[in-house]
Amino acid sequence: MTVVLLFVSCGNPSPVDQASPRSDHLASLDTTGVDADGIFVSVRLTEYQFVASEDTFDQGRSYVFELVNEGSEAHEWAVIPRGATTEEEILVEVEKEELPAGATHTESFVFSDAGEFDFVCLVDDPVSHDESGMRHPIVVVASEQ
Repeated sequence: MTVVLLFVSCGNPSPVDQASPRSDHLASLDTTGVDADGIFVSVRLTEYQFVASEDTFDQGRSYVFELVNEGSEAHEWAVIPRGATTEEEILVEVEKEELPAGATHTESFVFSDAGEFDFVCLVDDPVSHDESGMRHPIVVVASEQ
């Protein structure tokens, strides 16, 4: 007769098991040129909307935006002052060539000014993505100095 003993641990997981999914995911990204100390923000792009993990940001703080195009069309991601409509007013932009359908892109950015801004997609072919609703309001809070 063979006896097989099975040991199952019910204790606390090791620190490796307790790592947050976000930090594990960020560690797996290609962050060449991205500030490793930035705060991680997930932004999903679809037809025709943004779904962001954060809507409020701190002036002067570094953020690492993970842009995931879950749509079937190429999209852009730009940050512009609230109400702006022209490319001359863009603070930071990731062009549609970098965000084709299914693509993921990371971008580091520091908000130098406080105020109201928008994430916006300025693709206009075959229709204006902005006019189709692809604009997401965000707020940048002034730093305490």
